[in-house]
Amino acid sequence: HYFKIVVSATDDFIFESAYHSPDSIDTKATLYRESVGTGDNTVFLYEIAADDNSGTGNNFLIDKRLSPGTYYLRVRAATPFAYGQYKLHYRTEN
Repeated sequence: HYFKIVVSATDDFIFESAYHSPDSIDTKATLYRESVGTGDNTVFLYEIAADDNSGTGNNFLIDKRLSPGTYYLRVRAATPFAYGQYKLHYRTEN
């Protein structure tokens, strides 16, 4: 799953997964910035953070200060071909 995040003011964001039911899966996540320009080159979906098990149990937790812009959070199973349910939680520090 990809989740689009539009940030309008600089803040500390915390993204984490939580088990949802008995058929929950071990999740991992990657946070991308929509684009980063370097001279004549633009990199789309530039990876800025990734995590597998920093949260409770086998859940991911990403704590990152984000400036205004568009970001994408990719959540997936930690092992290939696994499937199940999870809950995504996010909050800001301010």
